[in-house]
Amino acid sequence: MPVAASLQLPEDPRIYVAGDLARLVVDGRPLPMTAAVATRQGEQVGRNIAREATGRPTQALQYSDPGMMVTLGRNHGLG
Repeated sequence: MPVAASLQLPEDPRIYVAGDLARLVVDGRPLPMTAAVATRQGEQVGRNIAREATGRPTQALQYSDPGMMVTLGRNHGLG
């Protein structure tokens, strides 16, 4: 479902969407449906709801890809 940069529905800004349902295009490409993206979206939704509650305008999600990493035991990892 396409969302605005603030993760609100364009047709009803009272509704926020995050995670796999949110289709947010950044630099011409949609953000991937991963837990890292969903976590950041959820944090931004929380900040925007708090901003709205205090009469301040919402802000756009500023997403930057942290990359991928996996740890393999105590002394090994891949990035």
